[in-house]
Order: sequence, then C-alpha cells, then structure tokens
Amino acid sequence: MDDFSKMKSLEELKEQVIALDNIPAHVAIIMDGNGRWAKTRNMPIREGHFEGIKAVKRTVKIAREMGVKVLTLYTLSLIHISEPTRPLYISYAVFCL
Repeated sequence: MDDFSKMKSLEELKEQVIALDNIPAHVAIIMDGNGRWAKTRNMPIREGHFEGIKAVKRTVKIAREMGVKVLTLYTLSLIHISEPTRPLYISYAVFCL
C-alpha cells in the first residue's frame, strides 16, 4: 500500500467518525513497534523511527481536522530512551500541538 492509499483510507475513517457526530475530546495513543516494523523489512531501526514520525504527523493533522481537543502520544520508554531518533517524536508532537 502506498502513501496515497493510506491517506485515502485515513480520510475515509475520518469521514466515518465525523458522521457519527461523536468526536472524543481526548485521544491517547501508545506508539510502539517501529523498530520491529523496520526489522521485518530488513531496514535499519532508525528507518522505523522515521516512519513513526510520519505516523505522528498524519495523526496530529487528522486529530486537529476532526476537532480532537487533546492528543496524547506516549512515545518514550526508559528502555528506548537512548535511541537517537526517539527525541524527534517528542519534539514534533509538542511543536504541532
């Protein structure tokens, strides 16, 4: 599935949720598995983290468009704190909100 197909399906999901007229005020997401995603594709772990950043961008954009008031992204654990790309998640999420 290419990026356009993913965005189209996200747009369809957004429209379905909006049609329900029941947008949650607070959405919390635990971001996990980017390293495993990369490993299963024989890619460096940092590539998985960069894909995670793309997912954060899409998530923030759609949450804002839908009118979600609070978006919590849990992206950091003590186990992974030494990974060089992990702070980028936090920086981006804080900047966008």
